[in-house]
Amino acid sequence: MGDYPFQFPEFSSESLNETAKKFINYLKIEKNYSQNTINAYSIDLKFFSSFVKKNN
Repeated sequence: MGDYPFQFPEFSSESLNETAKKFINYLKIEKNYSQNTINAYSIDLKFFSSFVKKNN
Protein backbone atom coordinates (compact mmCIF):
# COMPACT_ATOMS: atom_id res chain seq x y z
CA MET A 1 0.00 0.00 0.00
CA GLY A 2 1.29 3.47 -0.71
CA ASP A 3 2.84 2.58 -4.06
CA TYR A 4 0.71 3.75 -6.93
CA PRO A 5 1.01 2.70 -10.57
CA PHE A 6 0.91 6.37 -11.57
CA GLN A 7 2.26 9.70 -10.38
CA PHE A 8 -0.04 12.22 -8.76
CA PRO A 9 0.22 15.56 -10.56
CA GLU A 10 1.46 18.64 -8.77
CA PHE A 11 -1.34 21.18 -8.37
CA SER A 12 -1.16 24.81 -7.49
CA SER A 13 -4.24 25.96 -5.64
CA GLU A 14 -5.21 28.07 -8.67
CA SER A 15 -5.10 25.14 -11.08
CA LEU A 16 -7.06 22.95 -8.67
CA ASN A 17 -9.69 25.67 -8.27
CA GLU A 18 -9.94 26.16 -12.03
CA THR A 19 -10.32 22.42 -12.56
CA ALA A 20 -13.03 22.27 -9.88
CA LYS A 21 -14.92 25.12 -11.57
CA LYS A 22 -14.74 23.34 -14.92
CA PHE A 23 -15.96 20.12 -13.31
CA ILE A 24 -18.91 21.88 -11.65
CA ASN A 25 -19.75 23.53 -14.96
CA TYR A 26 -19.61 20.11 -16.67
CA LEU A 27 -22.02 18.69 -14.09
CA LYS A 28 -24.43 21.59 -14.65
CA ILE A 29 -24.35 21.72 -18.44
CA GLU A 30 -23.45 18.25 -19.70
CA LYS A 31 -24.92 16.08 -16.97
CA ASN A 32 -27.83 18.37 -16.02
CA TYR A 33 -27.43 17.53 -12.33
CA SER A 34 -29.83 19.09 -9.83
CA GLN A 35 -28.86 22.23 -7.95
CA ASN A 36 -28.68 20.24 -4.69
CA THR A 37 -26.16 17.86 -6.25
CA ILE A 38 -24.14 20.78 -7.63
CA ASN A 39 -24.13 22.40 -4.18
CA ALA A 40 -22.98 19.17 -2.52
CA TYR A 41 -20.13 18.69 -5.01
CA SER A 42 -19.13 22.35 -4.62
CA ILE A 43 -18.96 22.10 -0.84
CA ASP A 44 -16.93 18.88 -1.00
CA LEU A 45 -14.51 20.42 -3.50
CA LYS A 46 -14.06 23.50 -1.29
CA PHE A 47 -13.18 21.27 1.67
CA PHE A 48 -10.80 19.26 -0.52
CA SER A 49 -9.15 22.43 -1.80
CA SER A 50 -8.64 23.66 1.78
CA PHE A 51 -7.16 20.31 2.76
CA VAL A 52 -4.72 20.40 -0.16
CA LYS A 53 -3.63 23.95 0.68
CA LYS A 54 -2.98 23.02 4.33
CA ASN A 55 -1.15 19.78 3.54
CA ASN A 56 0.86 20.81 0.53
